[in-house]
Amino acid sequence: MNILIAYDSFFGNTEKVAKEIQKVLQSKNSVILQNVSKTNNTDLKDIDMLIVGSPTRIFKYTPNIKTFLNNIPKDGLKDIKVISFDTRMQTKETDPKLLSKLVKRFGYAMEKIQKKLISKGGIYTVEPKGFYVEDTEGPLKGGEKQKIESWINSIEK
Repeated sequence: MNILIAYDSFFGNTEKVAKEIQKVLQSKNSVILQNVSKTNNTDLKDIDMLIVGSPTRIFKYTPNIKTFLNNIPKDGLKDIKVISFDTRMQTKETDPKLLSKLVKRFGYAMEKIQKKLISKGGIYTVEPKGFYVEDTEGPLKGGEKQKIESWINSIEK
């Protein structure tokens, strides 16, 4: 399978997740890992799967991801499996009740990415996934690498 992993990253954590996904997939697939700022519609040609990842910033994906997604034509992902992920922070300083209410109302980047990919003709493949970082600048929380591997191995190919 030909797979493109397109990501954006502020502090390198989303890139780390993307690289872990690449490691899991590359033994059985042709995988291209690319920062979304360097990705364009010609990169979507001849792929079987598109994986898009972004940090969650104020309950949204990054402006670079937005530009990339908006530039995909309406049926530009027809017959392409799509998957999304995000990175996010858990903080002890945040009021858990307030954060829970905000997340319930506004969600995370992964959900919005997945919805946009499907609206462009992409085929739902697996539930989007969020991965936690220790602090704003990371690193990934313990156990996240194993979570990535388990999630990717759950994909029906």
